Amino acid sequence: MTHKEYAIGLRQIATWLEHHPEVDLPEPKLTAYSLYSKEKASVTARALGAGGRCDKVFADTLVTLKRDFNGITLQYHGTRSNVCEQVAVGKRVVPEQYIPPKPATEAQVIPEHEETVYEWRCAPLLGKPDIEVEEGMAELVAGGAQPQLVAGSAIDDDIPF
Repeated sequence: MTHKEYAIGLRQIATWLEHHPEVDLPEPKLTAYSLYSKEKASVTARALGAGGRCDKVFADTLVTLKRDFNGITLQYHGTRSNVCEQVAVGKRVVPEQYIPPKPATEAQVIPEHEETVYEWRCAPLLGKPDIEVEEGMAELVAGGAQPQLVAGSAIDDDIPF
């Protein structure tokens, strides 16, 4: 399916929904699982940020790029390891842990041990250093050769993408 064919299908769905207010609306979210590399994530971030706001959200092993279109969220997901590098930054001591018995199981003792501490190092998706802000508090603002990531800025809803 081409981008044009997909867009035509979305317009047909929109027209159908307008003519059938008796049916429930689908979840206001379109999702793609396509962030397979740093390059794909960077291209997607630039496109989502063109003329609007794009949020980048990291959650444990996942990365999500998303943009709101009049209350409908378009989001792209990927595995964080495809976009970032996990680096060992040290070790920490985990104290002994006692797990009390439960029915049909005996008590367990996990002895004190060391665990490696990891950190994610992510290259900027827009060719500039990332700004760490809470979800929904950053915006990609179009202008110049590259969109700019601006923390805490307002959105002009009239900007076409």
